[in-house]
Amino acid sequence: MLIKLLLIVIVLIVGAIVFQTQLAQLLPNSTSAIPEAIKNDVDVITSAIEEQAGDALNTITDEATTTIVEGAGEATTTIVEGAGEAAETIVEGAEEAVQSAIEP
Repeated sequence: MLIKLLLIVIVLIVGAIVFQTQLAQLLPNSTSAIPEAIKNDVDVITSAIEEQAGDALNTITDEATTTIVEGAGEATTTIVEGAGEAAETIVEGAEEAVQSAIEP
């Protein structure tokens, strides 16, 4: 059934292409409006697709930026904490060395 419908549609399209000048003479208003209507529909669909793609790209960019910023913040916190612990260890080691140097 689907194949029959496709064949009918193909025949109609080919007929419209082949007899385009005759159709324009018989139906001047409708045949000239069809390409404009199709062009307008394509423009609307294209603008909708561009808008959705832009929104999706903005969402992805925002999420990636947020993830990167959060990861960088966590990494900075970890580095600072590690540096603080290293500094404490160095100070403790220095205090012990001083204590052992002072005590005979």
